[in-house]
Amino acid sequence: MGILNKYLGNSTPLNLRVALDKCAVSNSEKGKAYLYKKYYGYVMAIVFRYMKHEMEAEELTNECFVKIFSKIESFSVHEDDTVLEKTFKAWIGRIAVNTSIDALRVRKQMYICLLYTSPSPRDR
Repeated sequence: MGILNKYLGNSTPLNLRVALDKCAVSNSEKGKAYLYKKYYGYVMAIVFRYMKHEMEAEELTNECFVKIFSKIESFSVHEDDTVLEKTFKAWIGRIAVNTSIDALRVRKQMYICLLYTSPSPRDR
C-alpha cells in the first residue's frame, strides 16, 4: 500500500468536504473526479426527466458538471456533514434543473425557427 499512496499522493480517502476544498482551493482533478463519480447518477436522473433522450441527457449532465466546477467556489460549505451533503445536492440539483430548462428553451426556439423558415406544402 505504501507504493500506491506514494503515487496517489493521499493516504486518506476523500469525502465531500475534502473534495470541495480541493476543488475550490487548488482546482484538484482528484476532487473533481470524486464529485463527478459520486453525483453523476443524481444529476443524470434530474436532467433525464426533462430531456427524455439519453444522449441529450448525457451531454447536458456533462455540461452541468462543467458549470458546477466553474462555480464551486461560490458554494458555501456548512460545518455539519449531513447538512453539507443535503445543501450540496440541492445546489447541484438546481444547476441541473436550470441547465435542462435552458436547453429546452433553445430547442423550442430552434423548432420555431425551422417551422417558419421551411417551405409550406402550398409553396412547392
